Amino acid sequence: MMSDVPLSGKSALVTGGARRIGRAIALRLAGAGADVTITYRTSADEAVETVDAIEQLGRRGFALECDVRSEESVRATVAAAVREHGRLDILVNNAAIFETAALDTLSLERWDAVFETNTRGPFLVSREALPHLRQSSGRIVNLGSLGGLRAWAGHGHYCASKARRKSASIASLRAGLGLKAIGKIRRRASPPRPPCAATGVPMK
Repeated sequence: MMSDVPLSGKSALVTGGARRIGRAIALRLAGAGADVTITYRTSADEAVETVDAIEQLGRRGFALECDVRSEESVRATVAAAVREHGRLDILVNNAAIFETAALDTLSLERWDAVFETNTRGPFLVSREALPHLRQSSGRIVNLGSLGGLRAWAGHGHYCASKARRKSASIASLRAGLGLKAIGKIRRRASPPRPPCAATGVPMK
């Protein structure tokens, strides 16, 4: 008979786990028995609420302020998460920037900011977490987006960054780094898709 807490004794780290999809993932992991560390950058109040919700499920919750674009911040965060829970079994790279900008108004600074968070961030966190995950035979989960498969008008920088994350995930899979594809979770949890510029209806 399968246990209803299959992750009992395990520890997870969810970047951007204070709200929205990240919060839902953190609570699902806690419900399955894992202790969960979440990171946030500006959502301190929501992080406190999410940790409270994790603890109400009978698991240990821990919140850390982290800028996934910063090597120093990521290094400190992973070390603190491992100290708090004693191990690391699951990394969920969820933190991302989603915004709208027409190509002719998109600045280089905004383009770089999206790529720094959506592409460099998962690389930095995964690299820092990998030694701990190897010790526990753990897993890395990179959240993708339909925008990484089919570009949306007005979201060129976001879609390009998600396509890059998808390519990096495939490369890691082929290198045997323990990534898991969970496209169905992302698809169900995604915010409403942007309208097609030509028709004004959601793209399918």
